[in-house]
Amino acid sequence: MPAVDPDLCPSCGARRPAGAPGGLCPRCVLRHAMESAGSGEDRGEADGQGVVSTVDSRPGPLLEALASHVGDVPRVRLAEPGAGTTLADGDSQPDGGLESPPWTDSPELPENPGDAAHLELLGEIARGGMGAVLKGRDPNLGRDLAVKVLLEQHRDRPDLARRFIEEAQIAGQLQHPGIVPVYELGAFADRRPYFSMKLVKGRTLAALLEERSDAADDLPRFISIFEQVGRTLAYAHARGVIHRDLKPSNIMVGGFGEVQVMDWGLAKVLASGGVADESRAVQRRDGASLVQTLRTGSDADASQAGSVMGTPAYMPPEQAGGDVEVLDERADVFGLGAILCEILTGDPPYTGRDGHEVFRKALRGDLADAMARLDACGADAELIALAKSCLSPELLDRPRDARVVSDRLTEHLAGVQERMRAAELARAAESARAIEAVREERAARRSRRLAAGLAASVFAALAIGGGGAAWFASVRAARLAAAAREVDDRLGQVVVLRARARAAPPGAVAAWKAALAEASRAAEPARDLADPERSARLAAVVVELEQGLADAEVQAARLEVDRALLAELESVRGGLADHGDPKRTDAEYAAAFRKAGLDLDAVGPERAGGWIADRTAPLELAAFLDDW
Repeated sequence: MPAVDPDLCPSCGARRPAGAPGGLCPRCVLRHAMESAGSGEDRGEADGQGVVSTVDSRPGPLLEALASHVGDVPRVRLAEPGAGTTLADGDSQPDGGLESPPWTDSPELPENPGDAAHLELLGEIARGGMGAVLKGRDPNLGRDLAVKVLLEQHRDRPDLARRFIEEAQIAGQLQHPGIVPVYELGAFADRRPYFSMKLVKGRTLAALLEERSDAADDLPRFISIFEQVGRTLAYAHARGVIHRDLKPSNIMVGGFGEVQVMDWGLAKVLASGGVADESRAVQRRDGASLVQTLRTGSDADASQAGSVMGTPAYMPPEQAGGDVEVLDERADVFGLGAILCEILTGDPPYTGRDGHEVFRKALRGDLADAMARLDACGADAELIALAKSCLSPELLDRPRDARVVSDRLTEHLAGVQERMRAAELARAAESARAIEAVREERAARRSRRLAAGLAASVFAALAIGGGGAAWFASVRAARLAAAAREVDDRLGQVVVLRARARAAPPGAVAAWKAALAEASRAAEPARDLADPERSARLAAVVVELEQGLADAEVQAARLEVDRALLAELESVRGGLADHGDPKRTDAEYAAAFRKAGLDLDAVGPERAGGWIADRTAPLELAAFLDDW
């Protein structure tokens, strides 16, 4: 019998490390642990010492099985970011804080979890017309989840089950920071489908808008939220998906400024895979760019004529009339306009005494009241014009998709920023002119006083004789005092300009140059003064300003590189729809990043992530990288 090699795994024959648990290689240890977890056998217990936290971290079956083979395993439970937030889901969101438990007992909790056996199901968070959202937890990862399940009353309705599954598939393929990630799709033992997703903590845009005492309150913040919603919808439209139920209660704002579009239960995958183009018929479907669902291309994909889905206060006339054949991205554009209308005026486009009146207005496209409110809201003309164009009753009169809306809003915000910068520079120039006028007036008064003093000194010297030395001394003292005041005045102005440069946006080269120019003007009187203390103060300020200018020039160059990179990446993404060659798109993406200084073939994920995080637009670059 041949001798057994002690360095080889007896199960698979692979080389094993010294002191391997159970005499097995790591691969066989993990495989054996997974088999034990699945069968419920050989589950040990570990105390989890030495990890970040073990609060409320009961181990799952996989960890128990691994512990029996590899010893202690980590059971990490991170700290919560803080109270005052709200749990959110894909159907509806409760508003308010977390003073009471964020879930309740629910009849939707299954007796037999089936595919969800590895999850802990704790209770119900929220409920909609088609599904309920349960609070869940993955004990293996220590991660809280939202688990959406088809309602028990709909279990025997295949049409609703298909729509429920389609929602999971759509949301699962829309991978964007503005869309809640879906983790898995499964079914309970009673055949009801479920899907798990990230548990979002935040507040709805509807709740935030309701708290305002006036529609003009904190408007820049709400416009920033709207901008992120537009970018998210632009991504969905690029993937051939329309939401069909945009409204403030479906927008979640997290405690750290993150904005996510919720509830894709009414979403629809467009047959054309993108914008409806009136100038030409779509000859082929680009399967690589479309979100695919079980219903795509099937009989179930064709909605029934006359069916109305959505929220009347925010829906376009064609949707209110059940004209599903013509619905495309411009239905969502109307929804974006409706949200912007509520941000600017405090109310949605359609209001009424009851739901029937609101629906009748939506059906007729009766927007006279909304247009009047927009005209009277006092917001920027560009924002009002954008809202009105999105709310056009005629589908063909609206912007063609959310990308156009997002681009127009970005242009407006860039213009606002430029006008604010110009106004700040004008104020700085006016302040400088005022200071200069005061300085000139002081100099004139000093000259008059000096002339009078000189005359008096001359007469005094002539009167007493031998007074020439005293006269020259007094002249020099007056000149030094004037130089000291001038240096102090200019140093004060330099400090003001330096503060404005520090507060300016990154890359504001002009602000640093203005401060440095004023410091240079203080150099000449400082030399005449020959005061070491003042000279040292001025030199220190000049060094700081020169460094600030150098940093601003670097940042400005980086901003320009990032703008060019984003434009090139957008061109690459748009080009795929034209030429349909994924290999060409792959090469173009790689070349664009390489041109900007990131060779993804030569660096690892950590360095690439650090490079992107250090850029001026990390989220946009990450989205393009994810799309690639």
